[in-house]
Amino acid sequence: VSIWFWIKMVFVVILTGLVITARKTAADALRDGRPPPVARMRQYVHLVAVSAVGAIIAAVIAFAG
Repeated sequence: VSIWFWIKMVFVVILTGLVITARKTAADALRDGRPPPVARMRQYVHLVAVSAVGAIIAAVIAFAG
């Protein structure tokens, strides 16, 4: 197993953690009767996108050989 596989796995774990955190943040806000915090949700969206792209790039490199 190449190092790129493990880099991909790190991105996948980060991606999963970010999605869980974003969903919990939104659910907590809605439960309290207020909208989710826009600035924080925007940060989550950007970080999720970076993590997803990183995972895809690392997977392509890992499995291309």
